[in-house]
Formats: sequence, C-alpha cells, structure tokens
Amino acid sequence: MHTNTATDIPSADVEFYQRNGWYISDYIIDQDSIDRCIEAAENIYRGQYDHIQPWSRSPHIQNFATPHTDRSRLRVDQYPSFHSDAIRTIVHSWPVAALAANLLKTTQIRYYKDILIGTPALDSGSQSAIGWHTDISYWPTCIPERMITVYVPLQDRDRHNGTLVMINGSNHWPGQSFNLTVSFDELDKIKRKYEQQGYSVQLCDLPHKKGQVSFHSSSVIHATHPNTSEQFQYTIVYGLQARENRFVPSPLKRLNKSMVINLNDEIGPRLADGTPDITNDDFYPVLFSGDP
Repeated sequence: MHTNTATDIPSADVEFYQRNGWYISDYIIDQDSIDRCIEAAENIYRGQYDHIQPWSRSPHIQNFATPHTDRSRLRVDQYPSFHSDAIRTIVHSWPVAALAANLLKTTQIRYYKDILIGTPALDSGSQSAIGWHTDISYWPTCIPERMITVYVPLQDRDRHNGTLVMINGSNHWPGQSFNLTVSFDELDKIKRKYEQQGYSVQLCDLPHKKGQVSFHSSSVIHATHPNTSEQFQYTIVYGLQARENRFVPSPLKRLNKSMVINLNDEIGPRLADGTPDITNDDFYPVLFSGDP
C-alpha cells in the first residue's frame, strides 16, 4: 500500500498512480475538520445550509432540501461544498490539491465537482454498495487524463464498512465510458468482458484511516464494498481538474439537446457562446498553483 504525508511525493509514487490508477495519502486532514464535516452532513440531511446557491433547487439536483429520514437507503447530495462551510474547507484543501497536482504532473489544480455520500448500515447485500463504474462516465465532456477523484471517508474505512475497491490498471483499458449499471455483485460480468480481451482483473481494496484520503484516475474501474457494519458511513468525494482540462462537446448532446450529459454543464457558468466555462473562478476555483 503506497502512502505518503508530503505534498512533494517521490517520482516512484507518481509512477505507481499512473500505472495502477490510485494512490493513498497519509494523514492529511485533521480530526477536528472531519468531525465538523460529519456535523455539517447531518445539517444537510436536516435541510439546514450555510449557503443556498441560485441553482441549488435545479430540477437536475436531487435531494436538496429533502430530509434524509430513511437511513436504510444510500443517499447522494450534490455540491455540498457550495452549501456547507465545513465541507468546503476540506474540498478546497491546499495540501490535497498539491498532491493531486503531483499525481497529474500539472502546475495547476481547479475544483470540478463534489458529492456527499451517506451509506446505510447493516446491509449484507449490495444495496449499500456503489456499483462498478468509471468517474469519466459522469464527466464525459472532460479530458479523462486531466481529471482526478479524491475520496475522503469521515470514519476509518475497510471492506466491512464500504471502502473503495479498485481494478488495478484498468485506467489503461479501452471503453472508458464504462456501463454505470453494473452492480457490485456483478463482477463476473466485468471479468468476462476484459479477460476475453486479454486483461487480468486484479482487485485491490483501499482501507483508510480517518484523516487519510485517496486519489484515483477518472478512468479506473472501481466500486465500494457494501457497508455491513452497524454504523452509518459518511464520505466526501470530489473531482479535480488539471490546468490542461478542456470542455469536450458530447455527440449525444447534439442528438438530444434535452439530455443531461454532465450535471456541471447544466448548472455551471457559460461563456458568451453558450459553451460551459470550466475555468470560471467562482464555480471552478484554483485550489493549487505551482506557477512562479
């Protein structure tokens, strides 16, 4: 397991990330900040927000202002860093962004997207698991190689309470717009598909201690284990973009203009010609810059 506490990481660790599609930091977020995020998550679940944005009640955004009363169901809240100061502090963390810059070999990191995931307890099936997918499937108008995902569990996390599981090296495989409907217990479907193409499907669990974060490629195939513990689990997941990322028009949008291809493109700022403005400093702030 590769871990590191510094933001200027060895080249061997960068190569490990590039080869396998993931990397785990050492303790990089302090305990008080994490505890404040759990409190902030509960406020969000009660419909209490530090800030409400003009787009917060967009029909494209589920769960906003809807109390999370049924804790037997997995819940995802969009853009919590825009609604909570405590969560924003973690998502805008300079050390995390600096690590991301090293892993992506770039000189600038911007925010892209964040979600808050609440995972129910004591579910021995796959209902509390997130199925096999790639993140670029959610961001198809971005450049896959210039995106990275940060996973921040707010408790210790292992295979018994829903930690990440990666398919090592799958970030180099074809078919980056991976089928989002493959559930956690359908691994055999993935194995058949890629083993027939000559690839070896090697799984790797990513256990985390509270305060650690992990990074993964937007093209690596991954899922989470079911939460079979007695404790409700909180996780913040967010995407970051390298300086070199660009908006890439989707052919699906040309075929059906009403189709939501990328939620960011629907609610985010636009340029005068209507193109999504992914370098807008208000919506996509710079979190790290290595410029002189």
